[in-house]
Amino acid sequence: MITRFTARFLSLIGMFLGFTSEVLAQYGAPVYFFTVKGNVKDIECRNPVKNAKVKLVNRQTNTEYEARTDSLGNFTFIEESDFYSPEFLLKIEDADGKANGQFKTFESKAPLTSQRGYRFNEANDTIPPDIYLVEFVSGSNCGNTIDTLKEEPQKEPDPTNIIEEQDSTAILKENPGITPDAEEPFTSVNLYPNPNSGKFAVEFVATGSGNTIISIFDANGSLLHYSEMNIEAGANHIDLNMAMPAPGNYFCTLQNSLGRISKPFVVE
Repeated sequence: MITRFTARFLSLIGMFLGFTSEVLAQYGAPVYFFTVKGNVKDIECRNPVKNAKVKLVNRQTNTEYEARTDSLGNFTFIEESDFYSPEFLLKIEDADGKANGQFKTFESKAPLTSQRGYRFNEANDTIPPDIYLVEFVSGSNCGNTIDTLKEEPQKEPDPTNIIEEQDSTAILKENPGITPDAEEPFTSVNLYPNPNSGKFAVEFVATGSGNTIISIFDANGSLLHYSEMNIEAGANHIDLNMAMPAPGNYFCTLQNSLGRISKPFVVE
């Protein structure tokens, strides 16, 4: 069993030698992730600001991460950690001007604190991600504050969103609650073959091309699979090299520069 100290030592040695996280994981060094979620509202604190440019800067390494808000003003970062106690600078810019409402450009240190902390999972080569939830509202009436909130409660997958086809394919239906004026970054998301086999692939149609993150989480938010790859616009079929999951509820998350979606599935 790898101790916490040994895990950190391997990660630091690998970082100085220039090894990727995938290479380090093969030698028993865990990969650290963090998740930052937030919401942006207009200057009157009532309407969400879509397509706002959000930048998260690691103040220790100057590493920058970028995201865009969706039609509900939400943004999400799921990134690999550079250090174990990073300090972040949060920047939010209105990319569309008056087209999506009045919005005040914001920049401030983000007082993000982990609600979970780092935990070593002996069954995997990765550590479940730290979850940060940041609520941001713009405008004098709202005080221009960033509040660190409690971790989001886990949502149980809706069994009506899953259709079994001859015990070989689990097809996830599109969520009817999606705002129609926002173009989804991914559609027609399928898991193939049935996740009960433990070896399955993800099929989806991408609105645009570019780097895409594919993540699998369990119902407790623990990260079970993480991969990044360049995809083409249109239909895609991605084979996942993932150990057989235990029976339970899971979420498959797809994320790129255009947005992020999460689809539930059940292993029986």
